[in-house]
Amino acid sequence: MFKKLCALSSLLLLCCGLLQAQHPAIDSNTYYRLQTMWQGQSKSLDVINDGKNNNELWLSETANVSGQAWKLIPAGEGYYRLQCQWFGAAKSVDIINDGKDNNKPWLDSSGPYSGQLWKLTPLPDGYFRLTTAWQGEGKSLDIINDGKNNNRPALMNSIDASGQFWKIIPFVKVKEATPADKPAQPAQPAPAAFVPDSTASYRITNLWAATNGKSLDVVNDGKNNKVQMGGSGAYSGQYWKLTPMPGNPGYYRLSNLFTGRGKSLDVVNDAAKNKLALTKTGMLSGQAWKLTPMPDGYFRLTSMFTGENKALDIVNDGKKNNQLILSKKADVSGQRWKLTVIK
Repeated sequence: MFKKLCALSSLLLLCCGLLQAQHPAIDSNTYYRLQTMWQGQSKSLDVINDGKNNNELWLSETANVSGQAWKLIPAGEGYYRLQCQWFGAAKSVDIINDGKDNNKPWLDSSGPYSGQLWKLTPLPDGYFRLTTAWQGEGKSLDIINDGKNNNRPALMNSIDASGQFWKIIPFVKVKEATPADKPAQPAQPAPAAFVPDSTASYRITNLWAATNGKSLDVVNDGKNNKVQMGGSGAYSGQYWKLTPMPGNPGYYRLSNLFTGRGKSLDVVNDAAKNKLALTKTGMLSGQAWKLTPMPDGYFRLTSMFTGENKALDIVNDGKKNNQLILSKKADVSGQRWKLTVIK
């Protein structure tokens, strides 16, 4: 009997050693992607940029975005906090205490809450099970199989399900999708400063794949003061003029053929300072836009009002993806704009 117990103990130790070999130690200074066995490497845990609370989680297409870069910060007794690069240490992944299901994860202000303490239990093939101190090991982070988008995380009863098997891999930038792969080119000098033709009209489009076939447009709602990404066409609201901002070299006003030069693209001066509107043309810093050249003929658009740390971006709401916003400058396709002369 003693020999059998020794053999069993040796087998258990061997299995534990194999699991540890498959799971390198978590480095609290490294950013990671969180991906499931079910959806694979094409989708990563992300924060929905809805321009409102920016605190809901989902699985979205793997991309070079700060909402997909996660740090796992040791919190004692084998637990970790999950914090993303976008919000830093100020917010941690928590479970909403709604008194009903108590199963929806979100980003909340970091605090001494058991719903923010996550245990990583090693599983075969380098995967982990994620559970909280609050709900215990009987509930695991899973992806709801709703037969539609299959992208919403939730705490579900712990079972042997591929949506509960999570890979935690170092964050590596992915190659942006392009119409066709091009052979490697030698390093090029920095792009020259862009000087638009004030007599021409431009179509303004975006690199983000979700906006393919869309152009910066004016919402024709009778007020004609909102902008969005609309289907590209011969519409006057998509014909944009770029005229120098008087007294501010390098800055330009953006007006369009539909509303005329009496209105210019502006930043709404509210508490958030991230919304856009067409307002009466004036000497306003929110109407002064800088076009910074980027590789492959794209530009980053920033305003004098909010500075170069915020750039024109598109709200990733997982639905229409057509609303515009000023968000923190990042290396993302939604902040890369192309200006094409309309003939």
